Amino acid sequence: MKSFVTTGAIMALLSSTSLMAANLTIPMSFEYLALDGKQIETNMFSHKSDLKLDNGSHKIAIRYHDMVEDDFSDSQSFIKSAPFIVTLNVDADVNYTLSAADGDVVKRPKSFAKDPKIIITREDKGAVNYTVEQTNFEEGSFLTNIFSGNKGDNVDALAVNATGSDTAT
Repeated sequence: MKSFVTTGAIMALLSSTSLMAANLTIPMSFEYLALDGKQIETNMFSHKSDLKLDNGSHKIAIRYHDMVEDDFSDSQSFIKSAPFIVTLNVDADVNYTLSAADGDVVKRPKSFAKDPKIIITREDKGAVNYTVEQTNFEEGSFLTNIFSGNKGDNVDALAVNATGSDTAT
């Protein structure tokens, strides 16, 4: 009987500590860049859709990144927005979801990438306290690098710096 009580207490403790973290989920067409001054490691072969967050305020750099049909050929091309900084006040053990303001599917991806509008909702339908700050960080494209020597901004480094200042966690 004692081992059952001990085992039950340990399981309750372990499950309660895992519930103390909140979660932010983004769709496939968005990518995380930085959280509270630290770069989020991603690659083109796997999508990081969930981000665990502790209770408190967090700054998260995110950008819209999707593949669209090319206007001039039958191929597809990538479209990226400039990063935007979301400052989110997180309550413990709440699931948050980021989505495009115009619905699940972005109807005009090229115009959306120029000025992404997002909303963040809570799974429990409660109020969400967040702000969105658009940046003007630009990555140089392959063609501009070749023809004009323009290297563009290091978007990852700028995103880390933008999320690192005045962050209260």
